[in-house]
Amino acid sequence: KSTRSVISQPYRYGFIAPSRIHVAEESLPMLCKKAIEQNASMILTESIPQLLEWHDDVANGGWRHFGNDLRWTAQWIYQMIEKRGTGGSGFRAMYRDFLDEVSQRYGQQLPQVAQLVPKMHKCASRWTELADFLCEFSKTEARMDDDSELVLQRHLRQVMAAEVEYAARALRAMPSKL
Repeated sequence: KSTRSVISQPYRYGFIAPSRIHVAEESLPMLCKKAIEQNASMILTESIPQLLEWHDDVANGGWRHFGNDLRWTAQWIYQMIEKRGTGGSGFRAMYRDFLDEVSQRYGQQLPQVAQLVPKMHKCASRWTELADFLCEFSKTEARMDDDSELVLQRHLRQVMAAEVEYAARALRAMPSKL
C-alpha cells in the first residue's frame, strides 16, 4: 500500500481511534463512576496545583515581563479555554453534559451524579468568566498592572474554588461499591 492511502485513512487503520469499543452495557455505570472519581482526583492533584502556580505567578508580577506579548498570551489562553475543541469552558461544559447524560441514563445505579451537574455547571461558568476577562484584556492596549492582576487573580481563585467544590463533592458522592 502506498503511504498516501494509509495517511488519508487514519481512522480505518486505528491510528487515531479504534473503529469500535466493545463494552458490556451493564459495565457502563461502573466505568462512569470510575471516570468521575478519577476526574475529581485529577482536578485536586493536577489542575488545582497548576492553577495555584498560575495565580502565584500573577501575584508575584510574573506576567508583567510579557510586555506586548501579554495580549497575545491572553488571547491564546482564551482560545484554549473557549474555542480550541474544548466545547467551551475548558472542557467543563462538555463534562457537565457527560454528567447529565450519566445521571439520566444510570440514575438508578448512580443517583448521586445528579447533584454533580450543577457543581460542574458552576465550574464551566467560572472558566468562561476567566476566558472572557482574558479575551477582553487581549483587545486592549493596556499592560498588566495592579488592577488587572487583581482581577485575574480573583478569576483564578473563583475557578479554583468551584473546581475544589466539585471535586470534593464528587469524591464524597461516589459510593465505594455499586
